[in-house]
Amino acid sequence: IMGYYRFGSYDNTFPNISRISEAIAEVLPYAVDANGERLSPQPRLISALYNPNAQMSGVEFFETLAVMSLVFPTTYILCWRQEGSRAVPGGNITADNICGFTFLENPEVKYDPRTGRKTYKTRSLGRVDTWSEDEVIELSLNVNPYSLLDGYSPSMAAKKWSNTDDYIADYQGGFFRNGAIPAGQFIITARSVEEFNEIVAEMQH
Repeated sequence: IMGYYRFGSYDNTFPNISRISEAIAEVLPYAVDANGERLSPQPRLISALYNPNAQMSGVEFFETLAVMSLVFPTTYILCWRQEGSRAVPGGNITADNICGFTFLENPEVKYDPRTGRKTYKTRSLGRVDTWSEDEVIELSLNVNPYSLLDGYSPSMAAKKWSNTDDYIADYQGGFFRNGAIPAGQFIITARSVEEFNEIVAEMQH
């Protein structure tokens, strides 16, 4: 599934995705109070956004977040907390101890209808970790009408519609002996050949 989305959607939409992600990375987030005034000092959450983890700067994080959101149906972000001098993934995340974020790539997501909550299982180097909704931020850019618990990415829509456009183009190409694919077609109704020719000439002009 990861390969399908990565190679089937990202490569085809890369030019647009790269522009959008670069623009989003230029946005500098800050917290405001109830009156819209900038808070001073800023909360720990803002600091965590600017310094999300040891591998990424704030700009790289926002750029990656934009790419993930545009390509995948859902993006999963694991929250980290400060424990003494160490940054620890998950656990009891609060506004006073949150210190960073990392991406969960292809987690196994399970929904428990009895509790109405999800768990996120990851595997890495033989290690299995299970995270709760209190530790993971789940972002979906668009609602999937076929499954409300799943997201729907613009790349998925673009891939589907580009295929539809290809089919339409093939159909339209059948109207021309030389295989030309028109940008559109006009149906002209006229009472005489002369009137028809006049309309065609006016449209071409």
